[in-house]
Amino acid sequence: MSAPRGDDRPGAADAARRNPSCGDGGRAGIAGATFGTGLASEPMLVDQISAPAVGLILQRHKVFVDQGEALLVDGERAVALCGAWVTVGASPAEVEPGVPATHVEDCPDCRAIHLGEADLPMPGDPIRWFVRRVGTPVVHVVTDDGITATRLVAQCGRSFRLGEPLERLAAGDGVPCTACLLAAPSDGGLLGRVPGDPPRLGCPPGAGR
Repeated sequence: MSAPRGDDRPGAADAARRNPSCGDGGRAGIAGATFGTGLASEPMLVDQISAPAVGLILQRHKVFVDQGEALLVDGERAVALCGAWVTVGASPAEVEPGVPATHVEDCPDCRAIHLGEADLPMPGDPIRWFVRRVGTPVVHVVTDDGITATRLVAQCGRSFRLGEPLERLAAGDGVPCTACLLAAPSDGGLLGRVPGDPPRLGCPPGAGR
């Protein structure tokens, strides 16, 4: 997961999470959900169209809402799968002041994560992600058995919900989580970068929780 990108450009305040091709003002209907009120009856991915960080084509991001969590409402800020901040609402009419928004494309990072194509390791390579919550110093280690469809569980037991504002780091960056390092397999891979490995992290016991 990459660090959230800013979305405070002109028109971003009107960013939408729905696919306009569905014909209801930019909102893509999801079975079992009532938008604006209530809780999600099942885990779901919600499309959110937002102004691009670069270029003139709107980006269709995906925001994860877990079962039992409050459904997103207009004006609310959320984090897409790719880590970008988006604002729930109608699709922006302009990409830039005076430049009409005429095209929409899927966010490639959201799509890759959704399809399971992001950061695929080579066969036999261990999966180790070094992640931390944005704004905190402690880096945690997530291995194969800590990756689920809805959460990342670090070696120390710290749990991150898919869609949280997380950033992934390279080995050695940030403040390592001591508990993660002690709990990780003792193959020496946590101290050096293994080819094909995603970035890593660590933290003192209890830190960043």
